[in-house]
Amino acid sequence: MSIAPKSQDEIPAVHLRFGLDAQELEGTLLLHNRSSDVARRALAFYLHDMQRRGLHQALGFVSAVQFARQRLEMSRRLARTLITVGAALQELPLIDEAFCQSNISWSKVRLLTKIATPENEKAWLERAATVSCERLELEVRGSEAGRPPREDGKGVPTVKFKFSAKLSPLSHEFLEQARKKLHEEAGGDLDDGEFLQFLAEYFLRQGEHEGQEEKTVGSSLFQVTVNHCVNCSQSHLATDDGPIALTQEESEIVRCDGEVLGAKNASPTPPSTRRRVLARDGHRCVHCQGSRNLHVHHIIFRENGGTHDLGNLTTLCSHCHGMIHDGFLKMTGVAPFDLVVTDRTGRSLEGERPHVGPEIHMDPVQGGPRGPLSSDPAQGKKLGDLVGQDAVRESLEIACSAAQRENRAPRHVLLQGPPGLGKTSLARALAVESGAPFVACTGPAVTSIDELLVPEGSILLIDEIHGLPRQVAEVLYETMDQGKICVVGATTHPHLMPKPLLDRFVLQEELLAYEDRDLIQIVNQASQVEIAEEACQAIARASMGTPRKALALLASVDDLRLSKGETRTTMALVEETLGRKRLDKLGLGPRHSQALKILKARRSPTGQARLAALMGLDRDVLSSTIQPDLLRLDLIDVTPRGLVPSPKRRFPATYVANSLQDASQVKEPYVPLLSATLVSNSLVEALSGNF
Repeated sequence: MSIAPKSQDEIPAVHLRFGLDAQELEGTLLLHNRSSDVARRALAFYLHDMQRRGLHQALGFVSAVQFARQRLEMSRRLARTLITVGAALQELPLIDEAFCQSNISWSKVRLLTKIATPENEKAWLERAATVSCERLELEVRGSEAGRPPREDGKGVPTVKFKFSAKLSPLSHEFLEQARKKLHEEAGGDLDDGEFLQFLAEYFLRQGEHEGQEEKTVGSSLFQVTVNHCVNCSQSHLATDDGPIALTQEESEIVRCDGEVLGAKNASPTPPSTRRRVLARDGHRCVHCQGSRNLHVHHIIFRENGGTHDLGNLTTLCSHCHGMIHDGFLKMTGVAPFDLVVTDRTGRSLEGERPHVGPEIHMDPVQGGPRGPLSSDPAQGKKLGDLVGQDAVRESLEIACSAAQRENRAPRHVLLQGPPGLGKTSLARALAVESGAPFVACTGPAVTSIDELLVPEGSILLIDEIHGLPRQVAEVLYETMDQGKICVVGATTHPHLMPKPLLDRFVLQEELLAYEDRDLIQIVNQASQVEIAEEACQAIARASMGTPRKALALLASVDDLRLSKGETRTTMALVEETLGRKRLDKLGLGPRHSQALKILKARRSPTGQARLAALMGLDRDVLSSTIQPDLLRLDLIDVTPRGLVPSPKRRFPATYVANSLQDASQVKEPYVPLLSATLVSNSLVEALSGNF
């Protein structure tokens, strides 16, 4: 496999587009999934090649896994998996070819490399082509390497464990001396399995003695002798089987912290100092964070006058230690906080990694990820141009005027109330009034405080601020205390906000339902064509005091008007629209009628949970959508025992479709609450006129 690196100008960009239909979305996902598989195959190939040739050392890394973790920002597990698969595919050309020709996925390749061998890879490949990835995973787990797939696809894995290691002469001598010591204590020979089991148990038992004084072992029980010739620069390890030549790297590792007989500054690092250095560094290599074969290294070599001071000592594993003495790594500075590790050219190994590959361009759409923030003032209506919420608008105008006089951002504002009452419009108008940039976001969608970083002096609206993650809210406290921006929180559930966040809002304003006269003015302003006065009043009356509902109903009426080719909004169009939406003149729908019917029929207070169950609804749906509307219209009361029909009012003949329609025209399940003969038309008109 050979992929020639391209310059950044030659690499095509990836475009992310919103609004794809189902077929386009499926095709795009399949394309990018295949691209991801191809990229993983390339990573497996090159990481294995790096590990096989040892080129990671030339870059200053202990292994290809460490390179992948630091340079590619890859997890250790993924890096190891890729290297293992890359090595296996060198021996499995049929599986590799099938993947390259898009006959199998990377997930199946990863499974096959665990089980297939050159002798049975064809059989496993044929099996993989006929079963799903999930089924193949079960069959692989039920078999073992070297066995062909079973015809029935079943099997129980054989439990076997294998342990092998390639040791340097130095490591081997350490283990042999440990084996001899254990042999003398045990009074008999130990095989490799028993020896390794003892070492593991001894290591795991160390936690039982925490807090006790550490016992040291005499130097005579742990002594390795290395003879070094100054003239020929050769070193030999003294063993019972005779001298064994050591590489220059292994020799320098021992000489770095060993006792050099007959030399200046010959004393080794004191055991107490060694323990302090290991404990200070957390018993881990300061470069690769490994915890095995740890040495205490002199940053300034002893042969160059380095001392045993703690600032000149650090912890390294044997591999990193060897790379330093072999010239692949350089370490300077003072331990433990001012150490600098570079490669042989002096380049830092912890610098920003190079970014090579295609760029991603996301098509901007409304509602997508937030683009670059603008410092331009917001545009639109000012507070005085809005309709309704007079008390809230006046309070915001005072806050804005005071902020402009002191040349600061307005104080933080919390707007609370049901949805659709104009909290976002008020926040934007405050920004326009202040001449400040306006940025809006939604609390539950914020995952990091970085998403709340806005230009100084901006108005930041956090909708549904009660859903802001706690860890983000805690960081937001400091930003609010600085007072460089104005945070406007919008919420329908202020009681769900953390108290420290709630207390930081100086202005806490509650938005109430709109009066009909305000809704009539809003509908008049929003209408694109001439609208009859009675039509405007009917829309306002059926909007439950909510501008959002009024504008939505107006839009539905306009759609009906356009479909009929009319140029004026009439009362007939409004009545027909209400009928199509199955709403009455007060904006009550089928669910409202159902709730009233149940309450009237039971003749006793009904709990909220009970009523929701009888209606087949979730309790939260009832409490947030139906009950508030009925309470506002004074059609029900809340008692200590539950909900009851309001004793102050009698009900109109029907709460479905249009109140003026004949009840016989209403289809099931929209049945009238009471017979039409029980209530006179004058009462219906009187009740309708009150809202």
